[in-house]
Amino acid sequence: MKKKLALLMAAIMTVAMVPMTAFAAATTDINAVDQVKTAVDATFTSRVELSKDEDSADLEVEGGGNRFQVYLTLENGKFATAEDANGDEYYIMDTTENPNYFTQYTAAHGVASIDVTSDTRAILTLSVSVFNRGNDGKERIILPIVATADEIGAVTAYFSTNNTVFADVHDVIATAYDEEVIIESDGVVTFVEDSSDDRKNIKDITIEGLTNGAINNGVDITLKLKGNYRFIVSPDGQGLCGEDNDIPIPINQIVTLLNDNGNINCTINDFDEDELTFRFTSISGTQVPLIRIGGIAIEPTKSCDVGDVATITVSSKDFDPVKLEVARMVEEAVTYTVEDDDLPTIWAGKDYSNYDTEGNAWVVNDVEDANTLEVSIEENTGDILNTSRKATFTFPEGIEVVQAIFDGVRNNAFRYEIDENVVSIWYYGERAESDATDMTVDFVLNAAPTFSGDVDVTLGGEFDDV
Repeated sequence: MKKKLALLMAAIMTVAMVPMTAFAAATTDINAVDQVKTAVDATFTSRVELSKDEDSADLEVEGGGNRFQVYLTLENGKFATAEDANGDEYYIMDTTENPNYFTQYTAAHGVASIDVTSDTRAILTLSVSVFNRGNDGKERIILPIVATADEIGAVTAYFSTNNTVFADVHDVIATAYDEEVIIESDGVVTFVEDSSDDRKNIKDITIEGLTNGAINNGVDITLKLKGNYRFIVSPDGQGLCGEDNDIPIPINQIVTLLNDNGNINCTINDFDEDELTFRFTSISGTQVPLIRIGGIAIEPTKSCDVGDVATITVSSKDFDPVKLEVARMVEEAVTYTVEDDDLPTIWAGKDYSNYDTEGNAWVVNDVEDANTLEVSIEENTGDILNTSRKATFTFPEGIEVVQAIFDGVRNNAFRYEIDENVVSIWYYGERAESDATDMTVDFVLNAAPTFSGDVDVTLGGEFDDV
């Protein structure tokens, strides 16, 4: 009791020493609406919104008025510059020479003026009324920040003032990369050894430009497939095919460009079982490109073995080549692992059930109440756990399953039932809107008084037992 009292007194003393002005301050709401990706030294624009926290008092300035000033400081970035007609350099955001130009043509709101005092520091003059009205959702200060990144990593904007209502805030406005494009794959497709399902579409590959002109007209972009896999070429040799049939896929379905509007021409220059080359002939230089490549199928060759992976190298004169893993061959449809941890001990004859005040067993929802290690199940192909086909967890005779605790959100049709030492599941879905069925499960177990030894569990169903 003395220890609890001492802690309570310490807390009271801490509060007593906080200056009273601190209680008037509240968190300023900040939202970096455009957390952009950019190349180092490339000019980007990120829009930030600021408003008063709904729980704080209205911001007021000494002597009245509808203007207050805020310092804006950039970390790992500097305010972008341009040259005027005379070749003189100026800060794009600065409004001291022309007060209306920047705020008018960048959709700024509640920003009266911007005085850029150095590469990393500016003084903002903002509207008191717009800032105060943000808490009811009617208005927010909108500030476009035009800057460049110094180095790879996050570019952060810091806002500070001496007004107690405007609490100092900061947010990441951009992430900088050392290249002008980012090339990524949406994932890896999996083939199961000896499976009849021997052709699948690759996951989409994205080429995201970070600057205007990152992808140029007339420059080839090549996808080179390596490994014991091949693209599906139509029987007539006229094009590449998807997983469903042998009809060539039109180029405008293989390669798509955001904001194309039907005006951008893309042509395939070459294709075969291990290579696809295409180019744009009328790409715009005024927008950063976002390209998606997909819908084409690959299949394993006869020499493909378990563990073999397929890679696609994306290359062009416009950017450095990037190698992506797009497929792999696995032995089992389902892989099944238990976390590497100390085995818990279950005492034979002890009842690990949880009971309510009336003595009725109740459902456990907290894995802290489980007495087994966590079991992880990863489907390597299809969605076999998300169908009417039953999957089972089978424990040894003498073990009773009290409860199974599954992670994730099950779809509405998910079912499971317990019959002594066997747990059966149907229609398991990790997310209600998805076919993904990777999951983890913990168990609450009882052991018969005569049981001793290790407790193993076998996962079975529409696949080989694991």
